[in-house]
Amino acid sequence: MTAATKPRLTEDEDEQVRMASEAKYLLDNPMLKAALEAMESEWDDIWKKTDAQDIKTREFAYRMLYAARKFKSLLTTIVESGRLSEIQLATREQSQKMLEED
Repeated sequence: MTAATKPRLTEDEDEQVRMASEAKYLLDNPMLKAALEAMESEWDDIWKKTDAQDIKTREFAYRMLYAARKFKSLLTTIVESGRLSEIQLATREQSQKMLEED
Protein backbone atom coordinates (compact mmCIF):
# COMPACT_ATOMS: atom_id res chain seq x y z
CA MET A 1 0.00 0.00 0.00
CA THR A 2 1.43 3.36 -0.96
CA ALA A 3 1.62 6.35 1.36
CA ALA A 4 -1.12 8.01 -0.69
CA THR A 5 -3.60 5.20 0.01
CA LYS A 6 -2.54 4.39 3.56
CA PRO A 7 -5.52 5.16 5.81
CA ARG A 8 -3.60 7.20 8.36
CA LEU A 9 -6.52 9.47 9.05
CA THR A 10 -4.84 11.13 12.00
CA GLU A 11 -1.36 11.65 13.36
CA ASP A 12 -2.61 11.45 16.94
CA GLU A 13 -1.61 8.06 18.36
CA ASP A 14 -4.41 7.99 20.94
CA GLU A 15 -6.92 8.59 18.15
CA GLN A 16 -5.31 5.85 16.03
CA VAL A 17 -5.71 3.42 18.92
CA ARG A 18 -9.39 4.40 19.28
CA MET A 19 -9.98 4.05 15.52
CA ALA A 20 -8.24 0.67 15.54
CA SER A 21 -10.61 -0.53 18.23
CA GLU A 22 -13.61 0.52 16.15
CA ALA A 23 -12.18 -1.02 12.98
CA LYS A 24 -11.52 -4.29 14.80
CA TYR A 25 -15.08 -4.28 16.10
CA LEU A 26 -16.34 -3.93 12.52
CA LEU A 27 -14.05 -6.67 11.21
CA ASP A 28 -15.17 -9.01 13.99
CA ASN A 29 -18.87 -8.20 13.55
CA PRO A 30 -20.59 -11.36 12.25
CA MET A 31 -23.19 -9.42 10.23
CA LEU A 32 -20.58 -7.31 8.44
CA LYS A 33 -18.37 -10.36 7.87
CA ALA A 34 -21.28 -12.25 6.32
CA ALA A 35 -22.29 -9.29 4.16
CA LEU A 36 -18.76 -8.75 2.85
CA GLU A 37 -18.27 -12.45 2.16
CA ALA A 38 -21.60 -12.59 0.30
CA MET A 39 -20.69 -9.52 -1.75
CA GLU A 40 -17.25 -10.86 -2.61
CA SER A 41 -18.65 -14.25 -3.57
CA GLU A 42 -21.44 -12.79 -5.69
CA TRP A 43 -19.26 -10.30 -7.56
CA ASP A 44 -16.51 -12.88 -8.02
CA ASP A 45 -19.02 -15.30 -9.55
CA ILE A 46 -20.46 -12.63 -11.85
CA TRP A 47 -16.98 -11.53 -12.91
CA LYS A 48 -15.83 -15.10 -13.65
CA LYS A 49 -19.03 -16.31 -15.31
CA THR A 50 -19.78 -13.30 -17.50
CA ASP A 51 -19.00 -13.69 -21.17
CA ALA A 52 -15.65 -12.18 -22.10
CA GLN A 53 -17.40 -9.99 -24.68
CA ASP A 54 -19.57 -8.36 -21.99
CA ILE A 55 -16.87 -5.93 -20.95
CA LYS A 56 -19.15 -3.49 -19.11
CA THR A 57 -20.58 -6.15 -16.82
CA ARG A 58 -17.19 -7.76 -16.21
CA GLU A 59 -15.55 -4.41 -15.42
CA PHE A 60 -18.37 -3.42 -13.08
CA ALA A 61 -18.28 -6.77 -11.27
CA TYR A 62 -14.50 -6.57 -10.92
CA ARG A 63 -14.70 -3.02 -9.53
CA MET A 64 -17.33 -4.05 -7.00
CA LEU A 65 -15.24 -7.05 -5.96
CA TYR A 66 -12.18 -4.81 -5.65
CA ALA A 67 -14.13 -2.28 -3.57
CA ALA A 68 -15.34 -4.93 -1.11
CA ARG A 69 -11.80 -6.29 -0.71
CA LYS A 70 -10.34 -2.79 -0.42
CA PHE A 71 -12.83 -1.89 2.32
CA LYS A 72 -11.76 -4.90 4.35
CA SER A 73 -8.09 -4.18 3.66
CA LEU A 74 -8.41 -0.56 4.82
CA LEU A 75 -10.03 -1.64 8.09
CA THR A 76 -7.24 -4.18 8.61
CA THR A 77 -4.62 -1.51 7.99
CA ILE A 78 -6.29 0.79 10.53
CA VAL A 79 -6.16 -2.04 13.10
CA GLU A 80 -2.48 -2.65 12.39
CA SER A 81 -1.67 1.08 12.60
CA GLY A 82 -3.47 1.20 15.93
CA ARG A 83 -1.40 -1.69 17.25
CA LEU A 84 1.78 0.15 16.28
CA SER A 85 0.49 3.29 17.97
CA GLU A 86 -0.23 1.31 21.14
CA ILE A 87 3.36 0.05 21.14
CA GLN A 88 4.71 3.56 20.53
CA LEU A 89 2.60 4.99 23.35
CA ALA A 90 3.67 2.24 25.75
CA THR A 91 7.33 2.71 24.82
CA ARG A 92 7.07 6.46 25.27
CA GLU A 93 5.39 5.99 28.66
CA GLN A 94 8.05 3.54 29.76
CA SER A 95 10.84 5.89 28.64
CA GLN A 96 9.22 8.77 30.48
CA LYS A 97 8.99 6.72 33.68
CA MET A 98 12.65 5.77 33.39
CA LEU A 99 13.64 9.41 32.95
CA GLU A 100 11.60 10.42 35.97
CA GLU A 101 13.28 7.75 38.10
CA ASP A 102 16.75 9.11 37.31
